[in-house]
This record gives sequence, C-alpha cells and structure tokens, in this order.
Amino acid sequence: MSDYSFFAISSDGESGGIYDVTLNTETGAMTSALHTRCPHLNYLIHAPEYQKFYGSISSLSGVENQGGVAVFDADARLIRCVPAGGSNTCHLTLSPDGKFLYTAQYGDGTVSEFPLDETGMPGEPRIFRQSGQGAVLPRQAGPHAHFTGFSPEGDRLMTVDLGLDSIFLYPWKAGAGVCSAPERVKVPAGEGPRHLLFSPDKKRFFVANELGSTVSIFAWQNGSAELCETLDLLHHEPLMTNWPGAIWLSPDGKYLLISNRGDDSISVLEMTPESLQLIRSTGSGGHWPRDFVFTPDGKFVITANERSGNLASFRYDPENGGLIPCGRTEEIPAVLNFLCL
Repeated sequence: MSDYSFFAISSDGESGGIYDVTLNTETGAMTSALHTRCPHLNYLIHAPEYQKFYGSISSLSGVENQGGVAVFDADARLIRCVPAGGSNTCHLTLSPDGKFLYTAQYGDGTVSEFPLDETGMPGEPRIFRQSGQGAVLPRQAGPHAHFTGFSPEGDRLMTVDLGLDSIFLYPWKAGAGVCSAPERVKVPAGEGPRHLLFSPDKKRFFVANELGSTVSIFAWQNGSAELCETLDLLHHEPLMTNWPGAIWLSPDGKYLLISNRGDDSISVLEMTPESLQLIRSTGSGGHWPRDFVFTPDGKFVITANERSGNLASFRYDPENGGLIPCGRTEEIPAVLNFLCL
C-alpha cells in the first residue's frame, strides 16, 4: 500500500493556510507541514482549467469588516488576495462554464459574483443582498449566507442562508451569470441551514441545519424544490448544544455523513428510496469537527477537529457505514477542511 497526500486548510491568524498532509495507508498515521501561509483561510477549491486554486478568507489583513478571495497558482502558492465586497467570506464555488466565481459572506449575508478573465483572475464583483431575520435571536438577527453551489442542471446558483432559514435559487446562464431574482425555499423556522448536498440520482437534496441539529430532505424536480421532512441527527441528547457542520456522501452513495460540533461526532445516515435512516454517530477524534473527507479509494475518513486543532483518521466499512478509529492524530491549528486532488 502507498501513502496518500492531500491538503488541509487552517484558519489560524498566524500559521493558517494550506498544509500538506500525508496519510500512511497501512497504519492511518499522518504527517503534515505548512505549504503556503495565508491567515484566516477557511475553504479551498481547485480550478485546473486555469491552473489555479481559490480560497475564501474570513478577514482580509488591514481591511476592516471585509472578507475576500485568495488566488493561488498551480503549486498552491499565494498570488493575490481580493476583497469580496462583504464580511466574513466562508464558502465559494466555480460556475459550470468556469467564467464566474461565487462567494458567500456569513457576516452580512451577501453573495458575490466575480467574473474571471482568460487567466482566471477575478474582476470586480457583483453583490447580491437579502434582508430579514429568522426565529432564533441573536444568531438569526439578519442574513448569513453560508454556502454557494449549483443545481445538477447547472442553471441555478443555489445559496444557503443560515439567518433566514432559506435556500435561494438564482436563475443562471452560461456567459452571463445570475440573470434574475432568486426563488426561495425554506427549512422549518429556526433550523439554521448551513450546507446542502444532492443525492446520487439528483432527485433530492439534503441540508445540514446548524441551529436545529437536524437534516432536511427536499425533493428536486425541473428546477423546483419541495421540503419533504426534517430529521434529528442524534439518537441521544448531547452534553452540550450541537451544531452540525459538513455534509458528504460515502463514495458508493449508500450513506450520508454529517459532522456534529458539540457532540463531537459524525452521524451516519443510510439512504433509503424515500428518506434517510440514522444508523449511528461515532466520535470524531477531537473537539469541534468542522469537516471530514473520504480518501479517493473510499478506505479512510479523515476528520478536521477545529477547536482541538487536530486531524483524526478512521477506516471506513462500506458494508455498514462504520468508522473505525485508527487511533492516530496529527496537530494542525484551527484546522477546518480539506482538498483532495
């Protein structure tokens, strides 16, 4: 068996940035080293067509109340940081045609549309704003955009707003970007949606709800969404308030996994034709699992435990969705998430 390498992302204000991580696929042990320093980096995507990486930055150095986008070269070395036009940038995605970059700003709920030039460098952003508040104060005192992504058909920009209990569906066209005002669908009041993910057959999508410690299931047909049900993510009462974080599918599409910050666990839900069934939750190997990742071969899961500042490795059992701790960890300060190439 050979080692496997990937990037881990740290938001630390001093030693944050992109870390090289190597996993020993025999023992589950890991080693890491800082690859590129970039304080307050919190998410990273790859754009191979431009030979670049893009990252969201919660706070730009020297610019008050301004998040931004970090642009990295093909070797993941920092080229430039540009303002996003809003505060606390926390997520980003590329458009299907590769001509636009979209970011979500948690601080003020804005969504930014960056046109990309022929080299992939971002231009001046167009800013989209929502207004209102939710049921849970102060967390929902205003809009808090937390996710940007695209519908399977590629004709809707989908943004998730934790503060407004809403998913916004912006009509989108290749070469033109967002072309009209969004439709809006809602989770139950006070659930606080965070991230979403489509089922393998693209007929449903699932939303991890941060404030409700739940997952909502939506039916998807012809570009329209309908809420089906909302399910608890734990069989037990957590010892402290639980805020779900990352939501991912197992490589075979049989299980949906969601990280639990507070309960410090990963919930495993089995996919059924009509719903989801909670199977178990397994300790994350640290405190505050912001994200986790499957290795490309599907044999390991690595968790990113933000507040304990460590990665933890697990062997994955595809027969029952089980996570078996390897008993190995690796320290990275304020580690948030991953990028596997």
